[in-house]
Parts: sequence; structure tokens; C-alpha cells
Amino acid sequence: MGRVRILSIVQMFLAVFIQTAGLHVFGMTQFVPNLFVAALIPSALLFGPVYGLVSGYIGGLIIDLLTGYGLGLSAIPFCIGGFLAGIMKDFINDEHYLSSVAFSMVTMIIYYIFMFISMYFSRSVMVVNITSTFQGLLVILTTCGTSIFLHLWLHKSNDTQKKRNRMRAGFGN
Repeated sequence: MGRVRILSIVQMFLAVFIQTAGLHVFGMTQFVPNLFVAALIPSALLFGPVYGLVSGYIGGLIIDLLTGYGLGLSAIPFCIGGFLAGIMKDFINDEHYLSSVAFSMVTMIIYYIFMFISMYFSRSVMVVNITSTFQGLLVILTTCGTSIFLHLWLHKSNDTQKKRNRMRAGFGN
């Protein structure tokens, strides 16, 4: 299980790096999935609420520091989403990718609500129209699609690691 945790952490750090620096180099700024959420949710479903809470908060703080948004602005929604996914680990079939899609969608909705509230109270110029709403929905859909891929990859790695551990212990398949 240790190797899968390391893989999960590396996956989340790569997602933060690609999200904040990698995609902007190529001019990709619209309809880009939130790669950190797509990496966070499968990890939280696999390792539980504390892992989701800590990973969401640390990753959100790193994103806030790298992007220049207000400190904690994305850390709090990611923390909540990771914690909720981790809590539901025991109540749902975490091996099925639809749970990852559902919690990615919930986390992104929490994120957009949090951003809307913070922009409202900061008295910044806020334009909410059908185009921005449509763009937000497309980002949610692409995040959910990316979450499916990362969920299947992480769980396949976990199953492979479990098989290796059983073979070393002499229990066979």
C-alpha cells in the first residue's frame, strides 16, 4: 500500500504542476479540467477522510500560492471535497469509477460556490452570464472525465500491489 500512496502523492503534485504551469505554456486556458480534483478524489476514495482532508488542503494551498489567488481560496473547497469523498469510502463501492465522478462533480460545485461567494464579498467586478456558466459546466465535465482515467489507473495499481503482497506472503492468487 505504501507504493500506491507514493504514486497518489506524485500524481497530485504532477496535477498541480501541470494545472498551474504546464497548460498555460501551450495557451490552454479554457475548458481545461481541474487536474488536482481529478487526482484528489480517487486518492481520497482509496485512503480515507484524513488523507483526503490533508491532501486537499495542502494541494489547495500550493495552488493558491502558485496562481496568486487568495490564500486558502481553493484549499478550503478541495479540503471539503476530499474529506467528503473519504468519509463515503466505507459506504460506497470505491472501486467503481462512478463514485469518483460523483465526488469530483460535488467538489467542483463546492469550489464554484465558494469562488462565487468570495467574489461577491470582495466587491470585485463579477459577471455571471450564460457563457461563464457554460464554461464552468464544461470544466466540471472534463474534470469528471479525467477523474475516471485517474481513478481506474490508481485502483489498478492498488490491485496489482495487493496481488504482489499476497504472492510474497505465499497465499497465491
